[in-house]
Amino acid sequence: MFLSRSLVRAGASLRNTTSLISVRAFTQSVPRRNEDSPFSSAGVPQETAARSPVVDTGVFNEVNLQIEDFPGIAQGAFDPSITAKLLAPLDPDEIEIKPDGLIYLPEIKYRRILNASLGPGGWGMVPRSPHTFQDRILSREYALFAMGRFVGQARGEQIVFDRHGFPTASEGVKSNALVRCCKDLGIASELWDPRFILEWKQKYAVERWVTDTRTNKKSKAWRRNDRVFDAPLVESTFSSSAAGGAKPGVPGAGGGQHSSENCHPVRWGSMHMRARPLCMRLWAGLFTHIRRPILIILTEEFLYLQTTFQDQQASAGVLRINRDDGAISLEREMPSGSPKLIDAFLGLINLHSGLHMVTVEASRRVGRIGESDAVYMLQDVSITRISRSPEDNLTPVQLSTDRDHCDMIARLLVKGGFYFSPTYDLSRSLQAQRDLQQANPAYQDKLLSRRFDTAFNWASFLQFPLMKQIMADSTGSLAGAAAFLMPIMCGFVSISPVTMSNGRSFDYILLTRRCVFRAGTRYNTRGVDSTGRVANYNETEVQVRLAGASGPGDIMSYRQTRGSMPFYWRQITNLRYTPALEFDNLALCLDVFKKHFNDEVSKYGDVVAVNLINAGGYEGRLGQMFGELIENIDNPRVHYLHFDFHAESKAGRLANLTAKTEALGERLAVQGFFHESPDGQVLSRQHSIVRTNCMDCLDRTNVAQEMFARLALVDFLSRSGILSSASSDAIPSNLDYILRNVWADNADAVSTFYSGTGALKTDITRTGKRTMRGALQDGINSLQRYLTNQFLDGRRQDAIDALLGQQSTTASPDDDANAANKVVRPAGVKYMPFLFFLSLFNVAATLVNRPSSPTYTFLILAFWSGLAFTSARGILNNGGHLVSRPRIWDPRSGRVKPFWSPSCLSDGDCQ
Repeated sequence: MFLSRSLVRAGASLRNTTSLISVRAFTQSVPRRNEDSPFSSAGVPQETAARSPVVDTGVFNEVNLQIEDFPGIAQGAFDPSITAKLLAPLDPDEIEIKPDGLIYLPEIKYRRILNASLGPGGWGMVPRSPHTFQDRILSREYALFAMGRFVGQARGEQIVFDRHGFPTASEGVKSNALVRCCKDLGIASELWDPRFILEWKQKYAVERWVTDTRTNKKSKAWRRNDRVFDAPLVESTFSSSAAGGAKPGVPGAGGGQHSSENCHPVRWGSMHMRARPLCMRLWAGLFTHIRRPILIILTEEFLYLQTTFQDQQASAGVLRINRDDGAISLEREMPSGSPKLIDAFLGLINLHSGLHMVTVEASRRVGRIGESDAVYMLQDVSITRISRSPEDNLTPVQLSTDRDHCDMIARLLVKGGFYFSPTYDLSRSLQAQRDLQQANPAYQDKLLSRRFDTAFNWASFLQFPLMKQIMADSTGSLAGAAAFLMPIMCGFVSISPVTMSNGRSFDYILLTRRCVFRAGTRYNTRGVDSTGRVANYNETEVQVRLAGASGPGDIMSYRQTRGSMPFYWRQITNLRYTPALEFDNLALCLDVFKKHFNDEVSKYGDVVAVNLINAGGYEGRLGQMFGELIENIDNPRVHYLHFDFHAESKAGRLANLTAKTEALGERLAVQGFFHESPDGQVLSRQHSIVRTNCMDCLDRTNVAQEMFARLALVDFLSRSGILSSASSDAIPSNLDYILRNVWADNADAVSTFYSGTGALKTDITRTGKRTMRGALQDGINSLQRYLTNQFLDGRRQDAIDALLGQQSTTASPDDDANAANKVVRPAGVKYMPFLFFLSLFNVAATLVNRPSSPTYTFLILAFWSGLAFTSARGILNNGGHLVSRPRIWDPRSGRVKPFWSPSCLSDGDCQ
């Protein structure tokens, strides 16, 4: 209700003059009364209207107030003891916040302040107008009197939700008027100070994504740090700094009192799910396994973690992490606070804005290895800022870089095919685990994060700040802290139960582990580095676990590897479909070639190197160099076989491929496989390994690896009496179907990470023959792979480097330290594509419209055609400046030295 005061008609002194103050209360016109409605014309229930002093006529109502109605106004200040209590600073713990971000002091606290300062009976609220009800809003004018003096006057209001709520709403109107009147006494005046609002929210409140259970809609909402949302709001597992709302680091951005902190939380798993059709989201949700083994509590100074498994609580204790410097300690009990459950704690990452914790919010169970070792796939990841350091001293570039790192890492972890198991070592083959157990009987008693191979742990960099403290602790008091760190493997996991026609059953398990060394995307990481580690290196293991009559049966394990050709070569994207092949450091190629194969021999035994690249064309140069280097290393434990996959399988002649693999029959027979009895006795071992490569180690390599694994499987099943003979023809159709589809899925997983698309030639793997549909799908994948490699791989490479610590997370692309690693794009190159398409458009428009003068038409066509030709040549000549490049380093200038290497967790040489 709006009040307009008339002029004071007479007044020399407010004390002595009895002038009349005319006050007009304006009310809007009211809709025509509905006789069938239980409400009166003013919207008041009929039975209430008869006894309620409600006035709502829709006209100006003249309310005459005498000056005597404002006794003691402005006569002087209250006693200093009263004033001190009224103006006392608020206790931050008594302030509340609404979901929309508005902070407030509960009305009962205002009453307590008045009672504490004036005493009960020393103040009161006097109504100054009848109730007014319109559009379901009840309001009334009240005046606040204190110590017999007029203090202030305000109109309170309250929404009436149903016809029986008028008594409660009337009380709410009075309370609302009291809060407004108390502003004149200076009570809680901080709540209207923008600086105080911002500081309080940054320290005591957080903004989170919530789901309204009534509508299932997601939105951002505020809550105190130590509270949870009230119904119907439920904190959601979906959050994204890019999803709207206030701008991080900008006070007041987004309207009202809203502000948000940098980079927390950033979750992309659910966002990825939301981008899919509803049917796909529901289907994926059916397979999401709900597990919450880790309990976390965030206090003012520390982050606490505790396992929810009773048998582990005593041994692990409670992990306490300092929010400022990341220092850890083990405590006996959890503090009080608002708890949160997560699937796994991956570690910490330090950004410009301080420490951030990386947690797994949701995961999907893939299956079990054996009877009890469950394997999970990451579905949703959260990156949350836990540092208490202020962000005011950070530049916009630093804040943007932090958000970018959070965005890239979270997207990669959700989309990259990452797996973890709380109890099984996914980083080592079964034979490698048994070798370690034999060499060190205490190996199996070690915590998983301590025995996990760092070459395959993609969370090593995130866990390094904590593992460094654990390893440096000479007393051993921090040893249990490693139990909270969950190592993760990147690659592929498939667990398929198989039942044969003779009643025998077993689990067919396929594990592919991607190495963290020289990890990256297709054209950004090729060849080998100075230590002999190659790009796109994967170890693939097949396990067959037989089911016995009353428990587990025999176990077979067969492993093989793939990786880029181990010498210095590269292809730099430049908009051409096949970038030019370049060789680097030819004088040093033999040295790194030896290092690579020496590592393979020391780890696996004899190596059978199978090279599948074309014998002619530009690939032929690589094959020739591979063969020459094999001869020069003169290592009797390295055996080499080169056959042209495309030539052998041309026109669908897949029998030639089978013949080539069978040519390795003698080598494979000597190679063998790992075989273990149910009581743990090792019956046989794998003595060598097949190392396969093609150009990208994707499509052709996967077809060959499936053939080698099939031969080992047939051999084992025939020896176990499950198959009648050691021939591939003895495989029944149901097992053949599983093998083909599992290996095709493996091909897609490995290819998607490295090249950005699914694998080619999967029709050969799935059906055993080349099909027209498969060729068409290969064409689509090839086009998508080209676009991804040219325009998206730079950012994907940055994400991999950020996760693995291969680029500084506290440096930006504009830092002077990175200037030497960047190639400057010539001015004007970015406008060439625009000129090219503009020229084509004008050529087409001229041909369609055809001006009347042939000479004029010829000149126009000549001009735009010449401009199109010139711009096209400029695009091709400068294509390297138009494609996506990694931000921190450029492959044309050489990779920067890694800031961190996971090998330091093994040798202890960590800076």
